[in-house]
Amino acid sequence: MSCSGKVTFASAVVSSVLMGLILGPIQQIRGFSTGAPTTSCADMIPQHGVDAQFGPSPFLIDLMDGEIVLIDSPIRVELRASNLQIPFEGFMIMAFDKSDHSANPRPIGTFKQFVSDGKVMDCPGGMQNAATHSSNLKKTLVTLEWMPPPNYSGQTVFRTTFVKGKSTFWVKQESKPVSFVTETTKESSKTPMNPRGSTASSSGKVWAGLIAASLLAFLLVR
Repeated sequence: MSCSGKVTFASAVVSSVLMGLILGPIQQIRGFSTGAPTTSCADMIPQHGVDAQFGPSPFLIDLMDGEIVLIDSPIRVELRASNLQIPFEGFMIMAFDKSDHSANPRPIGTFKQFVSDGKVMDCPGGMQNAATHSSNLKKTLVTLEWMPPPNYSGQTVFRTTFVKGKSTFWVKQESKPVSFVTETTKESSKTPMNPRGSTASSSGKVWAGLIAASLLAFLLVR
């Protein structure tokens, strides 16, 4: 090989190495603009090639039907940005039994099909038991509807992974628990009026009035 050929070959090798160093990190930080892959079902971690954020998330999970609902009732959940100037691009949400502390808890219930901003997905162990984004358009609010398993009477928590960008995301942000109860249990959970307390209060007022009247009559007689 001539000197000219050797120089050309060396230049090509150097160029290839430099291109690999430049493109390598870019290829690792890959995103999924049309939703989370099924490989994320186990740990809810986006396959972006970077670590999750550990600080507070700027995104919230709101329970629109409260924290105590009747058995077999649907639950409306809102995923929203606490600051409208900081939207999110992607998400993945699943519901879990709060008492399931196993290493790999199984998602429960089913999500309703979206009209926009997302889609349901099938994770191992169920059908339509997870939901994710359908595009990477910036979002400040996503509304979902979830149905519990038939006759379920435990406590459910929703865990959501929020993706602000390909290299910025928060994993398994947890909602407040939702308790599923019977009609009787829900009614008894309300704070009732205390009729005995009311009667005692009224009696006290009557006695105080009688004492005051007696003192006044005594003073007038003197």
